[in-house]
Amino acid sequence: MSALLRYRLRFETLRTQLRSLVDSSTKTRCDADQIWDLD
Repeated sequence: MSALLRYRLRFETLRTQLRSLVDSSTKTRCDADQIWDLD
């Protein structure tokens, strides 16, 4: 497995975890959704 692919998998995992945290917080949900929409 290449380093780049490994890095990408790691990034996707972190992103998924961060998103689940955001989803559990209704206070910051709208702001975070706007950020995720940029990519």
